[in-house]
Amino acid sequence: SVRDQAHLAHLRVSGIGAFAAHSSLGAFYEGLTDLVDELTEVYQGMYGIIPISIPGSTYVDGLTLVKGCREYVEQNRMKFCDESHIQNIIDEIVALIDRTIYKLENLK
Repeated sequence: SVRDQAHLAHLRVSGIGAFAAHSSLGAFYEGLTDLVDELTEVYQGMYGIIPISIPGSTYVDGLTLVKGCREYVEQNRMKFCDESHIQNIIDEIVALIDRTIYKLENLK
């Protein structure tokens, strides 16, 4: 659902810095899609198919959304599993999040 919320934020930015925010959020939701697919496929390759649901999306300011995603990942990453190659994919997701936070806060 974060991907969908980021897409909504990407489509709704306006005002000063809108192009930078639009571009940053676009790169975030596109990159997140690829990384979450990879994470899910690798996990399911090890542990079997898992039930997945995607809740509906509501608009959240892009920076608030991405920072909340960062907090969620850090609080829950070890609940997922401790396999190093899976944690590496999670590290890539965190790097994407941090890069997006940097762009949203500093590129106007």
